[in-house]
Amino acid sequence: MRRVWLVVLFGLTACSSIGGPSSEPTDESPSEANNANLTDAVLTDAVLTNAVLDRADLAGANLTGANVTGANLTGADLTGADLTGADLTGANLAGANLRDAVLAGASLRDALLSGANLTGADLTRANLTGANLTDANMEGADLVGANLTRADLTNVTGSPAPTSPTPTSPGPTSPTPTSPTTTSEP
Repeated sequence: MRRVWLVVLFGLTACSSIGGPSSEPTDESPSEANNANLTDAVLTDAVLTNAVLDRADLAGANLTGANVTGANLTGADLTGADLTGADLTGANLAGANLRDAVLAGASLRDALLSGANLTGADLTRANLTGANLTDANMEGADLVGANLTRADLTNVTGSPAPTSPTPTSPGPTSPTPTSPTTTSEP
């Protein structure tokens, strides 16, 4: 039962990589897919509310517009994943690898991102209100227009990308080139 439900949920044609070796019903939630291999999966607009995907491999996955509210993605690999406009409100992403992930316009309101790797992540216009980013690595993360109201940034490491262009000082002046003069012969 559980394997069939996950096949429908994730749109996969094979289910051997998720749900475990047994197809017998269990007491576990049908949205549980610990250690699932969903590399490069297309989960656009998927509803994964309260899903248990801890340690899942979602590297390169397309989760654009997905509803992942309250999901458990502890230790998940989301390297290079596209979560543009996804709703991750209250999601647990503790220790997750979000290196180079695109979270532009995503809602990470009250999300747990402690110890997460956000190196090079695109968080432009993301809502991180009340998010816990304790001990997260944010080296080179793009935070232009991000809302960090009440976010816990205790022990965050790395330097986010500049939020505005760095002013440059004018270099040495060089003579202005003159345009060649043409004369017309009568």
